[in-house]
Amino acid sequence: MPVEVLKLPGGPWHTPSEAGDAILKNPALDGKPGLQYPPLPSRCFRLLKTVERSATLVRLTMHSFPVSSPPGYVALSYTWGSAAPNDSMTAERNCPVICDGQIVHVTENLWIALRAINVPGAYMWADGLCINQEDVSERSSQVALMGHIYSNASQVLVWLGPDDEKTWQGCQVVQALAPRLHSVFEEEGPNCMHGCAGNRELWIRKLGRREFHEEEVHALNHLFARRWLERLWVIQEVVLAKKISIACGSSCFEWVLFETMALFLATSGYSAAWVDLRIRLLGTDNPPFMGGSVMAMATLKSCFDSGNIPVSERGTVAEPSRLDDGMLVTAFFQALETLIVASRSAQATMSQDKVFAPAALLLHKFSDRIAPETFQIDYALPTRTLYIDTCTKIINHGKRLSLLSYVEDRAFRKLEGLPSWVPDLSIGLIQPLVSLRDLKGGRFKCLTSGPTYAPSASDGKLIAQGYHLDALSSIVSSSRGSGGYTGPELFTEAATLWLQFALSLETSYLTGESALEAFIRTILADQVGASSLTDLKRLCHDYLLSGLLASPELDDILRRYRDQTGITDSKLVVSSLCRMLCLNPDNCPSWPVLEAFEEQYGAGVVPSLTELVGYFDKLYSGADPLNPRRKPDYLSTHNRHLRSLMGRRLFKSQRGYIGLSPESAVEGDEIWLVCDSDVPLVLRPAGEPGTHVLVGPAYVHGVMYGELDVQKLGDLVSLTVV
Repeated sequence: MPVEVLKLPGGPWHTPSEAGDAILKNPALDGKPGLQYPPLPSRCFRLLKTVERSATLVRLTMHSFPVSSPPGYVALSYTWGSAAPNDSMTAERNCPVICDGQIVHVTENLWIALRAINVPGAYMWADGLCINQEDVSERSSQVALMGHIYSNASQVLVWLGPDDEKTWQGCQVVQALAPRLHSVFEEEGPNCMHGCAGNRELWIRKLGRREFHEEEVHALNHLFARRWLERLWVIQEVVLAKKISIACGSSCFEWVLFETMALFLATSGYSAAWVDLRIRLLGTDNPPFMGGSVMAMATLKSCFDSGNIPVSERGTVAEPSRLDDGMLVTAFFQALETLIVASRSAQATMSQDKVFAPAALLLHKFSDRIAPETFQIDYALPTRTLYIDTCTKIINHGKRLSLLSYVEDRAFRKLEGLPSWVPDLSIGLIQPLVSLRDLKGGRFKCLTSGPTYAPSASDGKLIAQGYHLDALSSIVSSSRGSGGYTGPELFTEAATLWLQFALSLETSYLTGESALEAFIRTILADQVGASSLTDLKRLCHDYLLSGLLASPELDDILRRYRDQTGITDSKLVVSSLCRMLCLNPDNCPSWPVLEAFEEQYGAGVVPSLTELVGYFDKLYSGADPLNPRRKPDYLSTHNRHLRSLMGRRLFKSQRGYIGLSPESAVEGDEIWLVCDSDVPLVLRPAGEPGTHVLVGPAYVHGVMYGELDVQKLGDLVSLTVV
């Protein structure tokens, strides 16, 4: 089905007020305020047909069809609100169009799309118009049909929004380079361009052109920063589509080119190299992986296209067609948990969509084999009730407690009244421990033997069994930033606290390792592939160095020194400050701790003051201290290692274990190894004996891979978590 994306006449995309004026001032129009939606018959949906379009006017007709036998149509995938990081569009429905002779208001992004997209002789589906958004009952029933709507469409058209100079150029780069990249990947595999960033010879040999120039770098970053890539519902829309096209402004190309470019940016090293540019573009210290959502959708689509569903975060899949009715329900809720967790950081207008979007995808996949009462989409259900009911069903039918590994610290929660074991799905997920790759290349599994026990949940209470391991005796004071974790902006203070913690440890650890090795593995949650103490020392050294060089504190030091000395020349500011630090270590507050650490554990673990000054000079030499151009590898290296510490604090237990606890943990909180939980859990006694609240998952060094003999852990205890 051919689709055209028109370049609208008249220069800019015009404004909603101009559209309103055109409608109200034109006596030929028969528009009347307020579109009256006729009731939809069961399992039917509406489609649009464009009658007239111009720079300021859209006239449509609406038709209903059975979802089982529709005509050919294009389904639109778009964002309700902002299309780009810095545009002014909102999710407010304030743009008028004429539909069936009546005025109806839509969001600005949809209004622009309806004027720009031409589907000659065919119908179009767009949720903002085809679903009566004011009717909760209709919205619920139509969301349940969403899988059919997108899978039956002749084509899904992804609308990234109107273009600008940079995104237009980004589309040109994709259309010019991605076809060649796709051929290379088909012939040599997806990793054949690994590390090509900066490799001129590889570019010319494989792609027949030179490397990206600066304008192309900016263009691709702007294109992959479009808000559509952050949205939750687009996952289903891509996964179920027969055919997908991408449209941005007047550019239009196939999905496979977009997917290919995302894969290239990830494997080539450019995604990491451009992290600073994305920080400035998106206004965040921890920008998302460039093109990561495209690759995740492509992987999920491949899984669904092959007849499978993902039933665990570890990559396990199930084939619904081969399951009996009992196993089918278990697989449904295991897959629902997996998709909820995987898409938790995606954005949604309504908090219920964090559950309903993945559920709608699965309900379509399971077709008529799932009884209606197993799971129902109902927007009249309060969000709190929905989250509790869904998590209760996931535990009772999924028969595992992996969900508890994804419960956020209570300091980050927004939704009140949830039991401690129910995650607040309305907020994005910080890095969960279970998704970090351990030293052996696998995943954490703290109990690998022992009795089998099926957990259960009802009335807001979780019943489980586990072993009491220990209790927290000391916790490193938190240096938590506005984002909820110790980030580069507080690095110097945090690093000092960590090193002081290490200085307090005994010479050897409970596992037989040295205290230094246990400490380094703990702050990195053992997520690095290092096998020797020498390698670990180097990793710790690089981590501390990259964190300091990534810290905005350096900017403040430069500003203060310039203001105090009156030196205005950039190079003189840097060289003078470097000399001052070298000649007088007392000017560096962390220096005594660094010195003591080196004396106790030897050289090579922490950067020396001379080394810091040398990097400091190299980083800032020739740059304006007020606007330094950071080398992106410092920040990306630090953020990569920092994942283990996001929302967590170092602790020592009464028996001598060390680890990473949730942010809200306090001295006296208990460490439990709970059956069917991959990681240890921090629990806090509450009320009656045996009743606890979940503080959160923890990393406990020496128990993460099932090292402990369950026979020596004592009795298996029944737990009630509220």
